[in-house]
Amino acid sequence: MRRWRQDARSTHSRSSWAGVERHLAICRSLPAIAADVIGTIKGNHERSSPNRLSRLARPVIDAHLAAARVGALAHLVETPPARRADGIDAVWAAAVGGCIDLLCVEEGFVFPARPIADGKALRPASDSDHPEVLDDAVDEIIELVALANGRTVIVEDGELQGSIAAVLRRGGAPPAVEPARVTRDAGFVRSP
Repeated sequence: MRRWRQDARSTHSRSSWAGVERHLAICRSLPAIAADVIGTIKGNHERSSPNRLSRLARPVIDAHLAAARVGALAHLVETPPARRADGIDAVWAAAVGGCIDLLCVEEGFVFPARPIADGKALRPASDSDHPEVLDDAVDEIIELVALANGRTVIVEDGELQGSIAAVLRRGGAPPAVEPARVTRDAGFVRSP
């Protein structure tokens, strides 16, 4: 699995908490801290090993990711067509422009491509080892979305028509940050 897809799947600064109920209740009463909590593991885990805590946290994280998938797909369906980008070409153009608020991409979708037209469009490529080819344009899109403070949700294969779709920012306007550009020389995203 590629680096950006793994990062997009992660919970970033979000966390799950383990502890006895009275301690969890105190933490939940602090909005600045509680906002980043995706779930809790009740019980006294003072002597639990990191491996055990990891096993106990897995269902909490999985439930959070499943809810995020359902919410993202519902948001995508409810979004008017004028604020959506569907398919690799439309999503690439929106990502390069910094206009994506929410990106949904299927787990197994990989798209080797060459950036063309000064990096604003893609041409499919079969020679993914060539230096001018992005071995997976989807990873580049995920990175562009992250750089523009957008959100990415990985969904199950077959849940999207065209394997990739995005909700654009209101008005389609890019964020205050300068949009990233893709350079052909190395095929990596670089901010101007």
